[in-house]
Amino acid sequence: MDSLFNDILFISIFLLFPIFIVYFLQKANMPLMEVGVLNFSIIFLLVFAYIGLFILYFGLDSYRYQSGIIDKYTVLLMLLCSSWSILCITTTYIFFNNFYGLKIKPLSILDYNSMNNRELLLVLIFLIISLLVFFSYVSKLNNLAIIVALTDSASQAKVARSDMSNNFSGKYHWYTLFMHDLASLLSFALFSNYLISKNKVNMTFFIFSFLLCVASFIISVQKAPVIWYLIGLYLTYLVTVNYSRVPVARSLKWIVFVLFLLVLFYVFFMGVDSPYQAIGSIFSRAFTGSIGASYYYLEFIPEHQDYLLGRTFPNPGGLLPYQPYSIAVEVMNWRFSELYEQNVVGSAPTVFWGEAYANFSFFGVFIIPWIIGTIIYFVSYLISKIRKSPIQIGMLIWTILHYKSIAFTGFSTFVLDIPLLILMLIVIFISIAANRSENISKLQLNKR
Repeated sequence: MDSLFNDILFISIFLLFPIFIVYFLQKANMPLMEVGVLNFSIIFLLVFAYIGLFILYFGLDSYRYQSGIIDKYTVLLMLLCSSWSILCITTTYIFFNNFYGLKIKPLSILDYNSMNNRELLLVLIFLIISLLVFFSYVSKLNNLAIIVALTDSASQAKVARSDMSNNFSGKYHWYTLFMHDLASLLSFALFSNYLISKNKVNMTFFIFSFLLCVASFIISVQKAPVIWYLIGLYLTYLVTVNYSRVPVARSLKWIVFVLFLLVLFYVFFMGVDSPYQAIGSIFSRAFTGSIGASYYYLEFIPEHQDYLLGRTFPNPGGLLPYQPYSIAVEVMNWRFSELYEQNVVGSAPTVFWGEAYANFSFFGVFIIPWIIGTIIYFVSYLISKIRKSPIQIGMLIWTILHYKSIAFTGFSTFVLDIPLLILMLIVIFISIAANRSENISKLQLNKR
């Protein structure tokens, strides 16, 4: 009887909560089908940290079930945590936008011009810096995962990929900041610039940035970054030529195209035997991979590890007297010890509330979503105040993809957000430096 009650409770919450959220947002005049940071953050949470809970609860994913995700009560608890997190972020938008007066207007191409010569020059300089960082990174590698995947086994490719990311001997986060994050942001801006003013120069700059981004992502045989970069280009297109509106039918075609690319990637680089098996792996990874890891967090803490009380927070430059605890890596090593024994340094990242629980139990799950919602809203508001140009569009698209990771990554990444801060400063510098004469003229007019 208790099991039947839990099943009914789970299904009721699972079906009714998204309907409530959509209705809530419509009443608050939130444009769900427009390209924006906050609404896309909610959509990403629903897709990657919510839908898969139904699959996990009823054991429909055999791989996750065999991995130990079998307790329905724990999955029901995960549903409540994800629902609460989405509700908090939604409420944050309504509070600031409707009651506090900090309204965020959607971008419109009618307000935009293409980059001037100074902007293009500065963008090219930063792009060359990203290229040099990429060359420096490659020079420090013994093997490239993509070469190993083509010439050796899939298991060896996993080791090579681990050595290129989680097990990289240098400061990998600084390399990825330039060769992935900054290069992607500039590529989105250059693509938008080309769509506004189609000429050979703008096309050449964009193609250069495109090749750099694809090369920097694909050498480590990481599927997701390539796909998200392509999605970012599509979102850039929607903002630039479609008034930020998301056409459902066209987007479904784009999803099919992305799925096709993923199938090819799995078959040729991941050792998957058939396209059908690849599709199954893709859907399992997308809908249950991230949210499924939160099950292990609830098992690991506090049964095998006491609550961390902030030990997962980053410690820039080692200024504070503690060594950050990598919860995603520790959970992976605990749950999949056989990979650790094969020298594969993996990780089990999950939705942001997983780290909140690991640090502060359910009190953290209750409080942290409000903080995350507030941060996302104010970042969105700041982007809307940057000078209108393709650079602003590039910053917007990068930020959307950055915050999509709240469905996959711990919350502390977004509290002390060094990549966001650095990229925001670079964008503001380009915007101000490239339009210095215009800014001086406006200042003189205001004095008169």
